[in-house]
Amino acid sequence: MNPELPPTDIDSEKSIPKQEETAVPVATSPATDEGRPYLSFDEEEKDKILRDISAVYAARGHDVNNNPISFPEGEEEIEDFISGHRRYFTTERLVEVALNNSEYAPKLVSEIARRRDFGQLERVLHHYKKDTPRFEFCVKQIESALQDNELGNNILMALSASLAKAEAQKEPETIAEHKEAMKKEKATARPLKEYQRLLKISDEELKVLSDQELLLIGGGFSPIKAELTQAGIGCKITNIDPIVEPDPRIADEFIKRDFFGVVLEENKYTTEIALHSLPTYAFSPQQVTEFYSRSILSLKQGGLLHVMPVNGFADYFTPAMRLSRKPVNDASVKFVQRLKQRPDLFAVTEFTVEAKDYFGRKTQRPGVKIGLVGDRDQVREFLGVYKAA
Repeated sequence: MNPELPPTDIDSEKSIPKQEETAVPVATSPATDEGRPYLSFDEEEKDKILRDISAVYAARGHDVNNNPISFPEGEEEIEDFISGHRRYFTTERLVEVALNNSEYAPKLVSEIARRRDFGQLERVLHHYKKDTPRFEFCVKQIESALQDNELGNNILMALSASLAKAEAQKEPETIAEHKEAMKKEKATARPLKEYQRLLKISDEELKVLSDQELLLIGGGFSPIKAELTQAGIGCKITNIDPIVEPDPRIADEFIKRDFFGVVLEENKYTTEIALHSLPTYAFSPQQVTEFYSRSILSLKQGGLLHVMPVNGFADYFTPAMRLSRKPVNDASVKFVQRLKQRPDLFAVTEFTVEAKDYFGRKTQRPGVKIGLVGDRDQVREFLGVYKAA
């Protein structure tokens, strides 16, 4: 198939002059029209495609008159041709191949994402949502192709909502809907020393808890209460977790509900801990904002909220949740940066700790300590949360 011509990489910035992004109308017709064979091209469509490709090669100094590009024959060759020259084909053609051959789906969906064709992205993702590896590859390509801005995140969240609706899930989702998956995530109960290591909690910060109140946000099954008592630190512990059962070794009070369904009392807790819970398992940027805001306001003056991680969220339960990972990550990072801009209200300490991923590889995970130091009314105004009259 035109071996004398060098291959073109459409993803390369050097291969084709930059063109302005143009919105492509959303197609409502199926990828393959009824009665038309798969990848059947009429002569007019072939001529236009070859003219467009030849013009680019000619601009790069190739003699396309004596060395013309021909349209390949055979289904596999045509699929490969479309994948290699995807900018010259209609979105419907790209989807046609993406839905028929999973091998080409990630690269083709990248081009569809660059065209901001929400409807066609939706079709491909719905098609592959049960093929986890292929779905993951497609989402990564979409995240890479979309600009790193609010519009790109809005597209990802709209796709997430579409998949959630198809799965008959409520919007926004709640962690309580995934109890079985959460049990697998929390199969290992972390000892107190591991909490201290991952959250950079010093022994001195633990001693401050004597006769105070500690809130565990998604505390799981770790025997925190028993270990603090053994260390001579008597404090009341509340654990908000949708799956854990009451156990005196873990906490004094159990609220078996989703965090967002719990009314938190302001000015109550000296220390709050969110370790691999929220914002990791937030389903939307709005939930990220709500988590930080409500947690901060429930702190006593001078209290500390310990969170790890604050970025790098990769875990998810459903295809819809996978699409929200980048917007949720971005929201968490931006929120912490906003707090840092007001040292008169918040004492923010960022840190990193060494952790291991599912494959045992060492990684650096970011965390944060947020102290409430400013006037509560000013804090409430800054967070956009106003106390009811």
